[in-house]
Amino acid sequence: MENLAIGIDIGGTNIKGGVISSRGEVIISDKISTQAKKGFSHTFLLVRELIGKLIAGSADMGRICGIGCATAGQVDHRLGKVVFATDNLPGLSGFQLKNEIHEAFNLPVAVENDVNAVALGEHWMGAAAGLEDFICLTLGTGVGGAIFRNGSIDYGAADISGEFGHFSINFDGPLCNCGNKGCFEQYGSVTALIQQMRQSLAEGEKSLVSDLVKGDPQKINGEVIFEAKELGDALASAIVDDYILHLSLGIVGLLHILNPGGVIIGGGITRLGEKLIGPLTQNIIKRAMPKFTENLLIKNARLGDNAGIIGVVRRLFI
Repeated sequence: MENLAIGIDIGGTNIKGGVISSRGEVIISDKISTQAKKGFSHTFLLVRELIGKLIAGSADMGRICGIGCATAGQVDHRLGKVVFATDNLPGLSGFQLKNEIHEAFNLPVAVENDVNAVALGEHWMGAAAGLEDFICLTLGTGVGGAIFRNGSIDYGAADISGEFGHFSINFDGPLCNCGNKGCFEQYGSVTALIQQMRQSLAEGEKSLVSDLVKGDPQKINGEVIFEAKELGDALASAIVDDYILHLSLGIVGLLHILNPGGVIIGGGITRLGEKLIGPLTQNIIKRAMPKFTENLLIKNARLGDNAGIIGVVRRLFI
């Protein structure tokens, strides 16, 4: 029978799960609400239920050789412990994910930071296949990061490298939830893009975005703002251009420090394809020192929402 693994990806909004083959194929997938406000003890019960459901659903498909769990936060992947997590997942800090999952299912367990898992998935089956040195950024609520160097994740001295969202690109910028000011994710996250549009509309500026969301600011997302830009909306164009500028500034800083061979951009907004990656690439090339962009590959991630659940099981098959 074929070897299979269970992949889980715990986010602030949803928990994604799947049964993954040793060829990196998603055989079964599922998604449930994280219910984060109820605390992580409750969320973990949901994780256990999802794992049990996936194991039962794959009983006649192959042998389950292990469980991989990706999660937001700073993760000690050797101990399988969450060192620190923000209040997006209350109660997650200090949680012994590896021990708790192993105790529940008596199977080998691998635990990774969620963006490290995306990088592993993209290297195995996606946009970074064949690249031995690259960085991965995920754009969403914040800006997540992973460093892939010499064929594997570079975890750093304390196992928590890749906090790209929390290096400052403006020493006197807005306060971040990490306690610093002007962090990259205050400018380069999709949250920042959306907040800028909502603030501008609240101040009385006019935009087609209002029509596209039928006057409900809670329905504004990155795709809607880019759509308004495509339709010639002046405010959306200005906000998108400013967003891409700040995103490129942060990435150029990372290029000058790390000198990767590739930049992989993930997150739901990458569904925009060339509308995002085209102008972003142009800005990066314009602002980086020339040698750093020679032969540099800048790509959208290819695996979408499945990247984390695929990447986090990779080590279980080696």
